[in-house]
Amino acid sequence: MSTYVMSDIHGCLRAYRLMLEKIEFSDTDHLYIIGDVIDRGEDGITILRDIMNRKNVTMLLGNHERMMLDALSELELPEDEYRPHFEHWCINGSSSTLDQLSKLSEDEFFDIIGFLLDLKVRMDIEVNGRKFHLVHGVPGDKDASEEDLIWGRAGKYDEPYYADRTVISGHTPTFHYHDDGSTDMWHGNGVIVIDCGCFIERVDGKLGCLRLDDMQEFYTSQY
Repeated sequence: MSTYVMSDIHGCLRAYRLMLEKIEFSDTDHLYIIGDVIDRGEDGITILRDIMNRKNVTMLLGNHERMMLDALSELELPEDEYRPHFEHWCINGSSSTLDQLSKLSEDEFFDIIGFLLDLKVRMDIEVNGRKFHLVHGVPGDKDASEEDLIWGRAGKYDEPYYADRTVISGHTPTFHYHDDGSTDMWHGNGVIVIDCGCFIERVDGKLGCLRLDDMQEFYTSQY
């Protein structure tokens, strides 16, 4: 049995399927996906439905899932009324997600909404005696706002966020952290950023997956 963490798949179905094959993901393993499954790539809803059908996958809320929920809440407004959340989502890669949603039955659509509404925004787990704090954006405990947890960006700090836990975060593509523009996972002081820019072909982005049992890194490409 192994425990894995993945983030920011962004509709990249090929990379996602290749990753599950590469790590030989089985029913005895567990996978945590820390947000941003949808948008940008073509198959976010397909991946999301796959996650929903697996009992050994736990997903956390990302900012793109939040944007989707906020945008869809405005659909009942009159057509001539300003819809700020919907506009915000549209300029952040929603078209592929909207296209897939439009092809779902009503029951399938509301199953997805219900699933997303129930997602947590952070989680603390322990693997082989080592503690981890999983979050899409920046870490925080009970008093932290959802906005910070899913929109904040992990920083390069001299002191770790926690003395007893390693933070694993997504949201910000790792080439922003590496001086050489690498898209490998970035290891800071007490924090590991695993958004390897899967959808961003121009920087040779890839999908990253971290095995928490031994901290081995795995990578696949959408292209």
